[in-house]
Amino acid sequence: MRNDTPCSNCRIRRRKCVWRTDSNICERCAKIHLECIPIDDPSLSDDDTENEYKLARLQYWQNQVSQLETEMQKLGKALRESSQAQKQQQQQQQQQQRHKPTTFLDNNNNLNTSSDLTYSTTCSEYGESSSSMSSYCSGSSPETSSTISIKYEQQEEEEEQQQQQSEWTLCVVDGHLRLEKAITSLQELYSFSQASLRYLSPFSGLFQNERVYFETKSASLALAPFRLISKFVAGKPRKRLILTYEPLSWNYRSIINKLVMEYVHRANVNIGLIHVPTYLTHYHSLKDPMICPLTLAICVDASISPRVQSDMPPSERRTIAEFFFLKCKDMIYDMMDDDPAKKLQIVMAISFLVQYLGDGLLQYDESRRLATIGYLICKDIESIYMDNSQAPLVARIMFQRHYLHHQAIIRLCDLVLGDKVDYRLTAIDLETAPDEPLATRKYISLYNHMLRFASEPFSSTLMHQINCNVHGIPGELSLDLVLQFEPVARQWWGSLPDELRPCEDPYAKDVFDVIEDIQEPTQTLVFVFIHVISTIFHACMLHPRHSDNDSATTKEVLEAIRERALKTSVRSSEIMILALQRNLELENESLPLPFDFLMQLLHALCEVTSSFEVQFQPRVQAAFHKCFSIINSFLPSGHHVPASSSVLEIFVKTRQRSPLSLYERYPLPGYALVADIFDTSLERLRKHFGTTP
Repeated sequence: MRNDTPCSNCRIRRRKCVWRTDSNICERCAKIHLECIPIDDPSLSDDDTENEYKLARLQYWQNQVSQLETEMQKLGKALRESSQAQKQQQQQQQQQQRHKPTTFLDNNNNLNTSSDLTYSTTCSEYGESSSSMSSYCSGSSPETSSTISIKYEQQEEEEEQQQQQSEWTLCVVDGHLRLEKAITSLQELYSFSQASLRYLSPFSGLFQNERVYFETKSASLALAPFRLISKFVAGKPRKRLILTYEPLSWNYRSIINKLVMEYVHRANVNIGLIHVPTYLTHYHSLKDPMICPLTLAICVDASISPRVQSDMPPSERRTIAEFFFLKCKDMIYDMMDDDPAKKLQIVMAISFLVQYLGDGLLQYDESRRLATIGYLICKDIESIYMDNSQAPLVARIMFQRHYLHHQAIIRLCDLVLGDKVDYRLTAIDLETAPDEPLATRKYISLYNHMLRFASEPFSSTLMHQINCNVHGIPGELSLDLVLQFEPVARQWWGSLPDELRPCEDPYAKDVFDVIEDIQEPTQTLVFVFIHVISTIFHACMLHPRHSDNDSATTKEVLEAIRERALKTSVRSSEIMILALQRNLELENESLPLPFDFLMQLLHALCEVTSSFEVQFQPRVQAAFHKCFSIINSFLPSGHHVPASSSVLEIFVKTRQRSPLSLYERYPLPGYALVADIFDTSLERLRKHFGTTP
C-alpha cells in the first residue's frame, strides 16, 4: 500500500513511496538498495522538503562537475603526452633531413625572391575558376621549365607554439607555375593558399597584416529575435500547462500508435534518431506503451513536430505533448536511479524531449539542462559504445547519433543564451545499418560531410564573423582569410561522393538546369548548405569600413572585394532558392530542413537586399514564393501573429517591448515566433521578389 508519509529518499526525489505490509522498507529503496528512513513527523513543511530536494540536486550537479573536471584532467594529460611524442618525432625527422633556407631556387641555383614572381588566378564573374591542383600562376620567365620548392611555416596552437613546416613542389612551364602534387585535405589547401600569399603575391604584406572591418546595418531580423527573447526566458520557471484532464484516459493506444507510425514514416527518414526495424520490434512487443519512456518521448516530439502532419488543433497537440513530457521525464529520473543498463535508452529519450522544450516552448535554458544530462550519460558509457568490438552495430549507431545530437543542442543553446559560437563536435564518422532505408543512409552520409566542413578551423572563424553580423556588431577579417572561402568551398564540394554531388562546380553557369534535373533530395541540400553559407559570408563583406589612413592599394582591394561579394551573394541567393524549391518538390510530405536553418536562409536574403536594389530573375521570384508558401503550410494553424500586433522589428532595433508575452498566448510559443519572423521578413523582401503570383 502507499504510505501517507513517504520516506526521506522518496520525499527528496518526489517519488511514489509504496510499502508492503510484510516489510519495513519501501519498494523503491529495496529495489535500488537505499537506506529507507521513515519520516516520523508528517507535518514537515513543504519548504523543508523543497530545500532538501534542492540540496540533493545541487550535490548531484557538484558530483557531475567533479567528474567532468577529472575527465578534463585526464584528457589534458593525454594531449600533453601526445604533443611531446609528436615533438620528439619532429625532432628526429629534423635531424635526418637538412632543410633548405626559406628562399626560392631554380635548377640553375639562381636566387629568386617573392617579388620576382607574380601570383594570379583566372576567375569568371561568379568564380568559375577551377580549384584543381593544376592551378597556374604567371611566371617571370616564359618558355622555360624549372622546379621550385615552397616551404610554408605554419604556427600550431600548442604550449610552445611549435613551428610545423609543409612543402610543395611547383614547376615553371611556359611561364606558368604548376603544382606537381595533389592537395588532399582542407587544412593543406588552406596552408598552401597562405604560403602562396606570403611568398608569391606582391600583396603578401597587405593580405597578411591588413585587418578589414566590416560594418552591418542592424541586427538580423531572422536570427537575432531567438537570442534576444530567450534571454528573457532564461532563469525563469517554465509556465507549465495545467492539465484539467488526462487526454489519454480512453483509447490511448490508438493515439500513441498513430503518433509513433507518423514519426517513423515521416520524421525519422531524414534524421535517423531511431533504428526503425529494432524499435518497431520493441514497440510491438510492449503490452502497455505507457511504460516505455522512449515511446513517450517520440510521442512528445511527434505531437508538435512540423515534420509530422496532424489533424489535431494546436491546443490539443500541446496538451498531449505536455502529458507525455511529464510522464516521460519522471520515468527517466527513476531509470537513472534504478537501472544503469538502460542509460542508452535514457539518452535517446532525452533527444526528443529537448526538441519540444526548445523549438516548441522557447525554453532553451531547460533544454540545455536536459541535454547536458544526456551528454554526461554519453560520456559515462562512451567507452562501451565507441569500441567497435564491444557494442552491437545498432546500439553503436544510436549512441553515435545521439551523442552528437546532444552536443549540437548544447552548442545551439549556448549560442542562443550566451552568444557562444562553437560548432566543433566530437569527430565521429557516423555509421549506418544495412537494413536502414536508403534515404536515411544518404542523409547520414550528407551530415558527415556537413560536420566535416563545420569542424574546420576556417569555419570557426567564419561563424564568429557571422555571429557578429547577426547582432549588428561590426566584425573584422584578414584579407587572406577572405580569399580562402571559395577555394575551401570548392575543395569541400570536390570531396563529396558522386551520389551527393550533382555536378563538378557549385558555381557553374548551367547550375539552374542542373538543379531542375536533380531527383535525389540530398543533392539539393548540398546546394542549399554551401550557398546559404556563401551568401551570409559574402553579405558580411558588403560594407567595408574605410579609414583615412588606408593606402590606395588597400582601397582598391576593398572595393574589388565588395563588388565581387555582391555578385557572389546574389548568385548564391538565386542558387539556394531554386535548390530549396526543388527539395520541397521532392520531399512534399514532410519538412526536410529545420526552421532554424530556414531562418538562416531568410537572414542571408535580407542581408543581400538590405542596402542594394537587387531585382531577382522572374523564375527565382516564383520559386521564392512557392518555397515559403509550402513552408508556411507546415506551421501550426492559428499561430500567425497579426501584422497590427507584431512588434518584432521594434524589439530587434530597440531591445525594448519584448513580444514574449504575445507569443505565450499561443499553444506553441516557439512556432508563433517562427511564424512572426517569416511574415515580417517576407514583408521586408517583398519589393525585391514582388507580390505572390
